Amino acid sequence: KLLDEAVCALPFDPAAVRLEMHGEYLYALPAEAPELRGVKVVQPGLCLLHAGRNHIEPAHALAMALPESGAHRSAELAFPDACAYCEGQTLPLDAPRGWTLVTHNGLPLGWGKIANEQLKNHLPKGLRRKFYDE
Repeated sequence: KLLDEAVCALPFDPAAVRLEMHGEYLYALPAEAPELRGVKVVQPGLCLLHAGRNHIEPAHALAMALPESGAHRSAELAFPDACAYCEGQTLPLDAPRGWTLVTHNGLPLGWGKIANEQLKNHLPKGLRRKFYDE
C-alpha cells in the first residue's frame, strides 16, 4: 500500500506533470519541462516521496506544497506544541495511526507519523529550531 493508502491528494493536476525517479526520490515536473538526462540539477521539480529499500516516506516539500485540506490526515497544533514540533520533539496525540500533515493556524509545518498515541516528528533535522532556552 503506497504511503498508507496515499497520505494526500496531489496539489496539482496529474495530467499537467510527468513523474520521474531521481535516485530514491520521486519528483513531479511540469509536463513541458525539457529532458534532464545527463544534466545535474539540484531539484528537478516538486519532491513527492522518498522510496527507501523497505519503506516509502512522503517528502517534506510535498507537505509544504499542500493545503491542509489536501491531506487525508492532519493535526492542527496550538502554538506551544507547534514550537515543540519545530524543535524536533515527539508529542502526545490521540489520533488515527499513520502519516499526518502537521499544521499551525492552517499552515503546514511538515509531516509526522502517529503511532501509539504519539506524533513522531519527521521534520528534517536541518530545519529544526530551538525557540526557548530553559
